[in-house]
Amino acid sequence: VSGPIVITAGGTYSGNWNSTDPSTPAVTIKTDAPVTIQDSVINSQGGLIGIAGVKTGANVTVENVTGTALDPGVSGLQRGAFISATNVASLVVKHCTIKGASFGVKLAGATPTTLEISNNIAKDLEDRASDGKGGLLTARPKLGHFILMDGVSAPSGAEIAWNQALQTIGQTSTEDVINI
Repeated sequence: VSGPIVITAGGTYSGNWNSTDPSTPAVTIKTDAPVTIQDSVINSQGGLIGIAGVKTGANVTVENVTGTALDPGVSGLQRGAFISATNVASLVVKHCTIKGASFGVKLAGATPTTLEISNNIAKDLEDRASDGKGGLLTARPKLGHFILMDGVSAPSGAEIAWNQALQTIGQTSTEDVINI
């Protein structure tokens, strides 16, 4: 297991990344070159994968990744998102397992030519804030969603298919499965 990684060059990346800092994602992608994250395990007390295109938009594929959002350990903070992305030209998320995140895929301000979110499993998404002691408050700083698209236009179409969201009734909290 290694600490957080910042990706600034295209390529295929596999690994086990971890962040114990609620303000630092375990994986940060800051390039427009094609990046594939595959066959990886990611754990974080903050965001798991942060994506921000530089100019023309990031081109990212996330495949066969298991991501677990951990308690941030700070009262009032909620767990991070599996993927939080802006300025994306292409985003493909498939065959991933997402555990405990406040958001599965959170995409904002993008006009992707390719957008596919398929064959993923989201387990026990949690949008309540941490009490800082390993428990939860009733406060929900941001209402969590498995998929949230805000200011997204996909002129070539998008595919959101064959995903599964599993919640433990009375033990976890999320707002919508898909919010567009």
